[in-house]
Amino acid sequence: AEAALAMARRLDDRATLASVLYARHQSLWTGAPAEERCAIAGEIVQLAEANGDRELAMQARALRLGDLLELAALERYRAECASYARLVHDENLVTSGWHVPMQQATLAMLGGQFAEAERLGAEGLSLGKRLSHQGIEVFHHSVLMTIRYLQGRHAELLPVLRHGAEAYPTLPVFRAGLALAHAERGERLEASLVFERLADQNFRDVPRDILWVFNIALLSITAHFLGDVERAKLLYEWLEPYAIYNVRDTIASEPALLA
Repeated sequence: AEAALAMARRLDDRATLASVLYARHQSLWTGAPAEERCAIAGEIVQLAEANGDRELAMQARALRLGDLLELAALERYRAECASYARLVHDENLVTSGWHVPMQQATLAMLGGQFAEAERLGAEGLSLGKRLSHQGIEVFHHSVLMTIRYLQGRHAELLPVLRHGAEAYPTLPVFRAGLALAHAERGERLEASLVFERLADQNFRDVPRDILWVFNIALLSITAHFLGDVERAKLLYEWLEPYAIYNVRDTIASEPALLA
């Protein structure tokens, strides 16, 4: 990856460099601090805009939004959300329209305005469905799951999480959420069964992708409920380097819980 990036810089071709940087950002979800990824996303935005590539520029702006959330840079996040919404409106970027209410839902959540966040999440879902966006249901479930967690009502999502676990078997976030929902309902056996399937061979089936830290954070809370000391130690070790950051989806990492 370093060699490809160095070669792209030597070529002095903006399109090639932007493409290589985008691939690098995608490969660094858990391999680099959010500060580095945020800088990469910013460089992609500059290169793509200079090259007239609106689609890549918007994708990079979306990456930067996630990085800013991890950094808890809320004023920058608000400003970037406003810029993103303005670009969607001014340049009539219809395919990116669903993203705007989802961003606004995050801001509402951070302000404790949960009813407004839920309304905006539903608006984003509706826009995404109109565009036949294949992943919009997953995005909406993620928003709803975060709202309910912050409200202390995560257990209410049991049917939604069970459906998600069945409909999207390759996305462990639903099973991690399902285990936690059972735990919050006091259903120890059910929580343990779901947790054990994910914990097999040191959580082998939990990929180190954009949601890895979020999944590990959810599983850490379930491990605490189950009193699984050995797994809790492992999860603690994985979470500890992220203690200074927010976990994507606005849930903060809580390694102290596992002490």
